[in-house]
Amino acid sequence: MKKFMLILSLLTFTLTFSNIVVRDIADFTFSNGNSLNFDFNSDGTTEFTFFDEDGSVSVYYNSNSVNFYGTGTLASGHGWDIIKSLSLNTPINSSSTFDGQGDAFINAPWANPNETFPNGDSYVGTTFKIGTNRYYGWILVNVNAGVIQVKSYAYNDSANQSINAGQTTALSMNDFSGFDFSLYPNPATNFITIKSSETITRAKAIDVTGRTISLNLNDALINTEKLPAGIYILELSSDTNKIAVQKIVKK
Repeated sequence: MKKFMLILSLLTFTLTFSNIVVRDIADFTFSNGNSLNFDFNSDGTTEFTFFDEDGSVSVYYNSNSVNFYGTGTLASGHGWDIIKSLSLNTPINSSSTFDGQGDAFINAPWANPNETFPNGDSYVGTTFKIGTNRYYGWILVNVNAGVIQVKSYAYNDSANQSINAGQTTALSMNDFSGFDFSLYPNPATNFITIKSSETITRAKAIDVTGRTISLNLNDALINTEKLPAGIYILELSSDTNKIAVQKIVKK
């Protein structure tokens, strides 16, 4: 019982105290070929740099480490590597359209008319790696008569965790919309079968020390073969960004 209560406490800590780190910088106006470095975690290392390019803004990057929420591919009728303007509270996560090929642009001359950023505030969605871990963040952009500014930026400092455009505080357990599911067998040996009306996109187990273990998921079948024997909280994520949890025992 004490072990189970510890797991629940650690799960609450994981969900509640993942931190949204906000960099509220002095408004930066792009002009005359200047540039702005982004250092999301203030460690002195630049994740990427935005450059002024005569009324548009460009960024060049290694797409294995960095990418930006885009409008779509050239083959599907969109401008080449155009960054999409996001509205407040748009989810930014592994399901977002990160399709840049190493460069991306705000208000590029070749963008379709409906792909330019509107006047006023909107957001850029980004993903990047710090070390080997992947993170998601937003950049607040203001456009006024073609002049582009960056006003602030932020990221969720828990690896692989979603952030909403403009979000400045972390979600608590009460902020997550759960969903109904059942599983068997429990205790488990090599596999667990999930039954749910939701489409499960990710599964992980949290042990008594708070360590998170990613589990292989094949449709409704979760592979627990390599999971050491013990008590865990199984956390399931759905394609609608809902999270549900249940205690499991691995024999």
